[in-house]
Amino acid sequence: MKLEKYYEDLSVQHVGTERSRAYYMPMDADGKGTETLLSGKWKFRLFPSPEDVDDKMIGGDYDTSSMDEIPVPSSLELLGYIQNQYTNVNYPIPYDPPYVPADNPTGVYAMDFTAAKKDGRKYYIYFEGVDSAYFVYLNGVFVGYSEVPHSPSEFDITGKLVNGSNRLAVIVLKYSDGTYLEDQDKFRWSGIFRDVYLLDRPENHIADFAVTADMHGSVNISFLRLSGNPFIHASLSDKEGNEIFSGESRGDVISFAVPSPHLWNAEDPYLYTLELSVPGEKIVQSVGFRSVWIENSVVLFNGKPVKFLGTNRHESNPYTGAYVSREDTLRDLKMIKAYNMNTIRTSHYPSAPWFYQMCSEMGFYVVAEADVECHGVLYQEGGSHQWNYDTIARSDDFLPMILDRNERNLEVNKNNPCIFMWSLGNESGYGKCFEETAKWIQERDDTRLVHYEGATHSVVHGRYVDDRYLDVDSFMYPEVSFMDSYFPDPKHSKPAFLCEYIHAMGNGPGDIEDYIEVFRRHPEIMGGCAWEWCDHATYEGDDEKHGSKFWYGGDAGEFPHDGNFCLDGLVYPDRRPHTGLIEYGNVLRPVRAEIREMKDDSIILSFRNYYSFISLAGINAVYEIKEHGKLLAEGTIPLKAEADGTETASIKLPHFGTDDAYLNIRYKKGEIELGHEQLLISEGVKKDIAIGKSGKVHASETDREYIVSGDGFEYVFDKRKAVLLSAVVNGKEKLASPMEWTLWRAPTDNDRKIKLQWKEEHLDKVSSKCVSSSMNAEDELAVLSFDFHLSPVSRQPVIIGTVEMSVNGKGEILLSVSAERDMNYVFLPRFGAAFHLTSEGDEKCSYYGYGPYESYVDKRRASYIDRFDSEVSAMHEDYIVPQENGSHYGTTEVEVGSLFAYSSEPFSFNASYYTVEELEGARHNYELKPSGNLEVHLDYKMSGIGSGSCGPQLMAKYQLSERNIEWKIIFSFR
Repeated sequence: MKLEKYYEDLSVQHVGTERSRAYYMPMDADGKGTETLLSGKWKFRLFPSPEDVDDKMIGGDYDTSSMDEIPVPSSLELLGYIQNQYTNVNYPIPYDPPYVPADNPTGVYAMDFTAAKKDGRKYYIYFEGVDSAYFVYLNGVFVGYSEVPHSPSEFDITGKLVNGSNRLAVIVLKYSDGTYLEDQDKFRWSGIFRDVYLLDRPENHIADFAVTADMHGSVNISFLRLSGNPFIHASLSDKEGNEIFSGESRGDVISFAVPSPHLWNAEDPYLYTLELSVPGEKIVQSVGFRSVWIENSVVLFNGKPVKFLGTNRHESNPYTGAYVSREDTLRDLKMIKAYNMNTIRTSHYPSAPWFYQMCSEMGFYVVAEADVECHGVLYQEGGSHQWNYDTIARSDDFLPMILDRNERNLEVNKNNPCIFMWSLGNESGYGKCFEETAKWIQERDDTRLVHYEGATHSVVHGRYVDDRYLDVDSFMYPEVSFMDSYFPDPKHSKPAFLCEYIHAMGNGPGDIEDYIEVFRRHPEIMGGCAWEWCDHATYEGDDEKHGSKFWYGGDAGEFPHDGNFCLDGLVYPDRRPHTGLIEYGNVLRPVRAEIREMKDDSIILSFRNYYSFISLAGINAVYEIKEHGKLLAEGTIPLKAEADGTETASIKLPHFGTDDAYLNIRYKKGEIELGHEQLLISEGVKKDIAIGKSGKVHASETDREYIVSGDGFEYVFDKRKAVLLSAVVNGKEKLASPMEWTLWRAPTDNDRKIKLQWKEEHLDKVSSKCVSSSMNAEDELAVLSFDFHLSPVSRQPVIIGTVEMSVNGKGEILLSVSAERDMNYVFLPRFGAAFHLTSEGDEKCSYYGYGPYESYVDKRRASYIDRFDSEVSAMHEDYIVPQENGSHYGTTEVEVGSLFAYSSEPFSFNASYYTVEELEGARHNYELKPSGNLEVHLDYKMSGIGSGSCGPQLMAKYQLSERNIEWKIIFSFR
């Protein structure tokens, strides 16, 4: 079929479409919707290219019985028609704008519907989202063309609709010239992926309108486009249904004032209801009174400084692709709200048009982003070159397209109070296209801020930009130290927003608290949005042990692809929370406590309310005091501090023993927990760890081994490697293989950069060498001393020191390490001892340390110190791509399987049925094979997690980088 090459013409984005308008669904005078949902079962056939399409298929009398039947909305790739592809930066097609490949998968959709056409009515077809470009036909007649996937397009079909049966046909192309602006980090799904409607409207109606309502009560209703000359009645009611205003217009602006309005904000999302009526039709629009502006480099919302803390959110579903239903969206929003986030950035395109109403109702600040991303230009000329970044941004040819996408984003969503900032797009360089677009938005809407990170990026790389029409400086993944130094510099006058930070890929993010602290140190920092909400993946069936099987980039055999970089969310594809989400939610808790004063018999606490607009009334601080896991006292404190205020409360203290005692507080609103924290209120007596003489020991040696035995045990130590070779207790061997000294962990996704250095230094291939040893055995104690080196293959020793293992008659082993690290090496993943214990497969674990979630030096705010009991199998965090997981920081006591260990100084431990090598080698969780043993790591320390998969290197304070290592721990076998 010969189609007009609109899809390769940068000057043509739409043909036959209505001008963009505010999103609404009109109703009749009785409040019944007049739309007909055309989504459902459609006929479909795929062709290799537009030229291969049979032109008879768009005709009204074509026999569709031989065509497939598919659901609409849907993504063709998940229906098996087109190969799945995930790519981040690389374009999926050659970079040759405006042209697209000759082999361009093209789908023909067809459906029949019945219409009762009436005189004096107008009829429209409304598409909420089609990817990438599409031609529309009704009864064989061309209706129009459009090519912005994530913004609605509307077609007037009044003259083409017939009374009775009608045939709607849509030809959808996977690629168009718009593909060059749709290079978002996502699966490249195509098809009709949002709903399609038939709208039945009176001839005289409101086509487009804008409503603004500021914090002072001023309301303006502008009628931007009318069909005919309707008589308009407007009324505004409060949430209780009380009419506040009633007025009429022939299309002129309606302005009025509401005295002392109830203001809208994310904490108290109070909405009024506006009804706009014409004869035979009415439109209902929610109205929120709010104002946002900048004063002294600080963003004020309704006159108060607000921290905008939330997440980037793609629309992605592992079962339906780009189609995300209202029910699934509501589930997302409820989860985001439950984890204390108040902001959503619609990365990197507009969400479904009804999404914004949900956000207004539930209470979210929204950064509304346009459907623009073209970072694939970096790979011109054979490599990633920063000087190519502005290629499209500076092109006059692309200006109409970028303007159009921003215009549609604004016009469709303009009446939603949740939107406080427009975003021009993402990672597309900077130049005339964005300068002109920002200027247009400022002139079109002065009630919101304008954002675009690309300008800041260009400045960083030494290019001049005209960013006067951008209201904020935007950053991605800066170091905390950079943000700390940014605002003392007087040349920085705009507020700062971290549009992306704390990359949540795999096990992470690990440095959330540090960012929140820097946000709160500097009022000029608005906040930031985590990258990102959900893992992107496709569902590929079930696995008996691991549940759903999910595929990521490359699993479908596509090229190019970016592997598992799409698995970077706070939740799994099916929306199970990652531990990173639980961590983030607790760091964002709206209340925090600190010790104001310690007395002999009581403690005075100060509670800080981090809400900007609402008090803590209705929230209780439910507390308990524990010493080494033993409950000593408990109670409840009703809170009432005003917004951004503090209050104090006193708690009577019990008598403490010699261990650390903690005050644990949970903030609860009814049965809903908003967060928790732990305060050390009594520091225990620190004792040097030692083992007592208890029963006789028998010691002997061979050329290679030391053998120590006692009451029911026999231990064999390797003179060559300074490790325990065998541990027989009551006649049973407890070690499946010898203990090992280890530096390696299965790299996390956030180790993806540093692991290259670790691998270069062969830290994954170390061996221990004992250069000398001795044994001093008495009747009740045997002391084994080893001078040892821990060395990577082909490299000098990374650790040199002394290991001492003292064994008493009860079989307790005091392990003492005094060593020095070679400072020429990069910081270490971990240092500790690995035990491969014989296993029955259902071991239990009891520990005193940070739990119940996996915890690390920089990822422990969701956890707290207490005594926890768990099955070992439940301690495995089942990341889609296996990696280091399940460690517990700050432990002083652990019993797992047959091993018991404790120390006076905190250590980390990990218990799993998978070896480090298995975790590192498997590409998917369902490929993991248990070792048959219980794999236990006792670590002196492990480096933190960070967010280095896309962010900065792990902060120095979280690195295992010290020169001197002093470690003592006691372990035994049961």
